[in-house]
Amino acid sequence: MRRKGFTLIEMILVLVVITIALFPLVESFSSGIRASKIASDTNIAIELAQQKMEQLQSVPFASLSGSSEALGSISGYPNFSREAIVTEPLTNLKEVSVKVYWTSGIGTDQFGISSYFVNY
Repeated sequence: MRRKGFTLIEMILVLVVITIALFPLVESFSSGIRASKIASDTNIAIELAQQKMEQLQSVPFASLSGSSEALGSISGYPNFSREAIVTEPLTNLKEVSVKVYWTSGIGTDQFGISSYFVNY
């Protein structure tokens, strides 16, 4: 009399094949989550840099030189720090650079923007 069903070896082979097939799928989810975190952190850094630049645009031109911000932490964003540097390459022209730094799983990343302010 022959029994119907699967043998133990067949079941083990099926589990091995399923495991091999699912590993790349799980890895792609992990990569997707990492990429999403990187994109999210980059967007936050862009927003923080733009906020500081907009704040500096509202400062009178004569007071702009004293508006530099030393590298420091940002309230509400523990993994981020920001600095703003104001230089005057020419009379009546000021260059403003804002850089945002943040820590990620790999190391430290940065985003920076620069703009020129003219006194006319």
